[in-house]
Amino acid sequence: MKKAKLLVLSIMCLGLLLVPQLVNAKEITVENTNKIQDIINDEATEAGDVLLLQDGTYQGDLTINKDLTLKGSDPTKVIIEGGVTISGNVTLENVTVEAAQEQLVDIAGKENGTVNITNCNIRYKDYVENEDYGKAYWTYGIRLSKTANGTTLNVTNSKIDAQYAIWVHGEKNNVTIDQSEVTGWAALDISNGSSAKETANDNVVSVTNSKLI
Repeated sequence: MKKAKLLVLSIMCLGLLLVPQLVNAKEITVENTNKIQDIINDEATEAGDVLLLQDGTYQGDLTINKDLTLKGSDPTKVIIEGGVTISGNVTLENVTVEAAQEQLVDIAGKENGTVNITNCNIRYKDYVENEDYGKAYWTYGIRLSKTANGTTLNVTNSKIDAQYAIWVHGEKNNVTIDQSEVTGWAALDISNGSSAKETANDNVVSVTNSKLI
Protein backbone atom coordinates (compact mmCIF):
# COMPACT_ATOMS: atom_id res chain seq x y z
CA MET A 1 0.00 0.00 0.00
CA LYS A 2 2.84 2.34 0.92
CA LYS A 3 4.55 1.58 -2.40
CA ALA A 4 1.37 2.48 -4.28
CA LYS A 5 1.10 5.80 -2.46
CA LEU A 6 4.74 6.57 -3.21
CA LEU A 7 4.20 5.76 -6.88
CA VAL A 8 1.21 8.11 -7.11
CA LEU A 9 3.14 10.87 -5.35
CA SER A 10 6.10 10.39 -7.71
CA ILE A 11 3.84 10.64 -10.78
CA MET A 12 2.25 13.84 -9.44
CA CYS A 13 5.64 15.41 -8.81
CA LEU A 14 6.85 14.42 -12.28
CA GLY A 15 3.76 16.03 -13.80
CA LEU A 16 4.49 19.30 -12.02
CA LEU A 17 8.05 19.25 -13.35
CA LEU A 18 6.87 18.67 -16.90
CA VAL A 19 4.43 21.61 -17.04
CA PRO A 20 5.99 24.46 -15.02
CA GLN A 21 4.76 27.04 -17.53
CA LEU A 22 1.14 26.17 -16.68
CA VAL A 23 1.76 26.52 -12.96
CA ASN A 24 3.46 29.89 -13.36
CA ALA A 25 1.18 31.25 -16.10
CA LYS A 26 -0.44 34.58 -15.30
CA GLU A 27 -2.72 37.17 -16.85
CA ILE A 28 -1.20 40.54 -17.73
CA THR A 29 -3.48 43.49 -18.46
CA VAL A 30 -2.28 45.61 -21.40
CA GLU A 31 -3.78 49.10 -21.69
CA ASN A 32 -4.14 50.64 -25.14
CA THR A 33 -1.63 53.28 -24.08
CA ASN A 34 1.00 50.55 -23.69
CA LYS A 35 3.18 49.12 -26.43
CA ILE A 36 2.42 45.41 -26.72
CA GLN A 37 5.99 44.71 -27.85
CA ASP A 38 7.38 46.20 -24.63
CA ILE A 39 5.20 43.83 -22.61
CA ILE A 40 6.29 40.84 -24.71
CA ASN A 41 9.96 41.76 -24.30
CA ASP A 42 9.67 42.25 -20.53
CA GLU A 43 11.54 39.56 -18.60
CA ALA A 44 8.52 39.27 -16.30
CA THR A 45 6.44 37.99 -19.24
CA GLU A 46 6.94 34.24 -19.36
CA ALA A 47 5.84 31.27 -21.43
CA GLY A 48 2.17 30.49 -20.88
CA ASP A 49 1.17 34.03 -19.91
CA VAL A 50 -2.04 35.60 -21.23
CA LEU A 51 -1.90 39.23 -22.36
CA LEU A 52 -5.36 40.77 -21.88
CA LEU A 53 -5.55 43.55 -24.47
CA GLN A 54 -7.90 46.32 -23.40
CA ASP A 55 -10.17 47.90 -26.02
CA GLY A 56 -8.44 50.25 -28.43
CA THR A 57 -5.99 50.42 -31.33
CA TYR A 58 -2.39 49.28 -30.93
CA GLN A 59 -0.01 50.57 -33.60
CA GLY A 60 3.22 48.94 -34.68
CA ASP A 61 4.54 45.57 -35.81
CA LEU A 62 4.88 42.76 -33.27
CA THR A 63 7.37 39.91 -32.89
CA ILE A 64 6.06 37.20 -30.58
CA ASN A 65 8.97 34.91 -29.71
CA LYS A 66 7.48 33.46 -26.53
CA ASP A 67 4.65 31.01 -25.93
CA LEU A 68 1.86 33.51 -25.25
CA THR A 69 -1.83 34.24 -25.69
CA LEU A 70 -2.93 37.69 -26.87
CA LYS A 71 -6.60 38.04 -26.00
CA GLY A 72 -9.02 40.89 -26.58
CA SER A 73 -12.67 41.36 -25.67
CA ASP A 74 -13.97 41.57 -29.25
CA PRO A 75 -12.24 41.80 -32.65
CA THR A 76 -14.17 44.98 -33.48
CA LYS A 77 -12.84 46.64 -30.32
CA VAL A 78 -9.23 45.46 -30.17
CA ILE A 79 -7.20 46.29 -33.29
CA ILE A 80 -3.51 45.71 -33.94
CA GLU A 81 -2.39 48.00 -36.76
CA GLY A 82 0.73 46.26 -37.97
CA GLY A 83 2.17 42.91 -38.91
CA VAL A 84 2.61 40.07 -36.43
CA THR A 85 5.58 37.69 -36.67
CA ILE A 86 5.22 34.52 -34.61
CA SER A 87 8.01 32.16 -33.57
CA GLY A 88 6.42 30.49 -30.56
CA ASN A 89 3.32 28.58 -29.53
CA VAL A 90 0.88 31.47 -29.78
CA THR A 91 -2.85 32.10 -29.58
CA LEU A 92 -4.49 35.23 -31.00
CA GLU A 93 -8.06 35.53 -29.73
CA ASN A 94 -10.76 38.19 -30.20
CA VAL A 95 -8.51 40.67 -32.05
CA THR A 96 -8.20 42.29 -35.47
CA VAL A 97 -4.82 42.41 -37.22
CA GLU A 98 -4.96 45.07 -39.93
CA ALA A 99 -2.27 46.77 -41.98
CA ALA A 100 -1.53 48.10 -45.46
CA GLN A 101 1.64 46.05 -45.86
CA GLU A 102 2.86 42.74 -47.24
CA GLN A 103 2.67 40.60 -44.12
CA LEU A 104 -0.15 40.43 -41.64
CA VAL A 105 0.53 37.25 -39.67
CA ASP A 106 3.82 35.51 -40.47
CA ILE A 107 4.47 32.21 -38.68
CA ALA A 108 8.22 31.70 -38.77
CA GLY A 109 11.13 30.38 -36.82
CA LYS A 110 9.79 27.49 -34.71
CA GLU A 111 9.29 24.01 -36.07
CA ASN A 112 6.50 21.83 -34.71
CA GLY A 113 4.81 24.73 -32.96
CA THR A 114 1.09 25.41 -32.53
CA VAL A 115 -0.66 28.64 -33.51
CA ASN A 116 -4.34 29.28 -32.78
CA ILE A 117 -6.28 32.06 -34.51
CA THR A 118 -9.64 32.22 -32.74
CA ASN A 119 -12.45 34.70 -33.41
CA CYS A 120 -10.12 37.09 -35.20
CA ASN A 121 -10.20 39.37 -38.24
CA ILE A 122 -6.99 39.44 -40.28
CA ARG A 123 -7.36 41.96 -43.06
CA TYR A 124 -5.33 43.92 -45.56
CA LYS A 125 -6.30 47.47 -44.65
CA ASP A 126 -7.10 48.75 -48.15
CA TYR A 127 -8.91 45.62 -49.27
CA VAL A 128 -12.29 46.36 -50.84
CA GLU A 129 -14.62 43.44 -51.38
CA ASN A 130 -15.49 42.64 -55.03
CA GLU A 131 -12.77 45.00 -56.35
CA ASP A 132 -9.25 44.49 -57.66
CA TYR A 133 -6.66 44.07 -54.90
CA GLY A 134 -4.58 46.93 -56.31
CA LYS A 135 -2.09 47.85 -53.60
CA ALA A 136 -2.77 44.52 -51.91
CA TYR A 137 -0.66 42.73 -54.53
CA TRP A 138 1.57 40.12 -52.88
CA THR A 139 0.04 40.53 -49.46
CA TYR A 140 -0.81 37.57 -47.32
CA GLY A 141 -3.08 37.20 -44.33
CA ILE A 142 -1.44 34.18 -42.66
CA ARG A 143 1.77 32.65 -43.95
CA LEU A 144 3.38 29.48 -42.68
CA SER A 145 6.98 30.07 -43.68
CA LYS A 146 9.52 27.37 -44.55
CA THR A 147 11.29 27.91 -41.22
CA ALA A 148 8.13 26.83 -39.38
CA ASN A 149 7.81 23.35 -40.88
CA GLY A 150 5.64 20.97 -38.89
CA THR A 151 3.40 23.69 -37.50
CA THR A 152 -0.16 23.07 -36.36
CA LEU A 153 -2.34 26.03 -37.36
CA ASN A 154 -5.94 26.22 -36.13
CA VAL A 155 -8.12 28.96 -37.62
CA THR A 156 -11.50 29.05 -35.90
CA ASN A 157 -14.46 31.42 -36.27
CA SER A 158 -12.27 33.97 -38.03
CA LYS A 159 -12.30 36.15 -41.15
CA ILE A 160 -9.20 36.45 -43.34
CA ASP A 161 -9.00 39.00 -46.20
CA ALA A 162 -5.81 39.38 -48.28
CA GLN A 163 -4.60 38.54 -51.77
CA TYR A 164 -3.02 35.32 -50.49
CA ALA A 165 -5.31 34.79 -47.53
CA ILE A 166 -3.64 31.67 -46.11
CA TRP A 167 -0.32 30.63 -47.62
CA VAL A 168 1.20 27.30 -46.57
CA HIS A 169 4.78 27.87 -47.65
CA GLY A 170 6.56 24.95 -46.01
CA GLU A 171 6.23 21.24 -45.31
CA LYS A 172 4.58 18.81 -42.89
CA ASN A 173 2.14 21.41 -41.55
CA ASN A 174 -1.29 20.57 -40.18
CA VAL A 175 -3.85 23.28 -40.93
CA THR A 176 -7.44 23.27 -39.67
CA ILE A 177 -9.93 25.91 -40.81
CA ASP A 178 -13.30 25.77 -39.06
CA GLN A 179 -16.30 28.12 -39.04
CA SER A 180 -14.28 30.77 -40.88
CA GLU A 181 -14.44 32.92 -44.01
CA VAL A 182 -11.25 33.10 -46.06
CA THR A 183 -11.23 35.58 -48.94
CA GLY A 184 -8.49 36.30 -51.47
CA TRP A 185 -7.23 36.01 -55.03
CA ALA A 186 -5.85 32.76 -53.60
CA ALA A 187 -7.89 32.01 -50.50
CA LEU A 188 -5.67 28.98 -49.75
CA ASP A 189 -2.27 28.55 -51.40
CA ILE A 190 -0.15 25.49 -50.67
CA SER A 191 3.14 26.12 -52.47
CA ASN A 192 6.65 27.47 -52.19
CA GLY A 193 5.91 30.12 -54.82
CA SER A 194 6.00 30.02 -58.62
CA SER A 195 9.79 30.39 -58.82
CA ALA A 196 10.65 27.96 -56.03
CA LYS A 197 12.87 24.96 -56.74
CA GLU A 198 11.18 22.89 -54.05
CA THR A 199 7.54 22.08 -53.43
CA ALA A 200 5.46 22.32 -50.27
CA ASN A 201 5.14 18.63 -49.40
CA ASP A 202 3.26 16.56 -46.85
CA ASN A 203 0.84 19.24 -45.67
CA VAL A 204 -2.55 18.27 -44.27
CA VAL A 205 -5.38 20.80 -44.57
CA SER A 206 -8.89 20.34 -43.17
CA VAL A 207 -11.68 22.81 -43.98
CA THR A 208 -15.03 22.46 -42.20
CA ASN A 209 -18.07 24.71 -41.94
CA SER A 210 -16.16 27.47 -43.73
CA LYS A 211 -16.17 29.57 -46.90
CA LEU A 212 -13.15 29.92 -49.19
CA ILE A 213 -13.89 32.79 -51.58
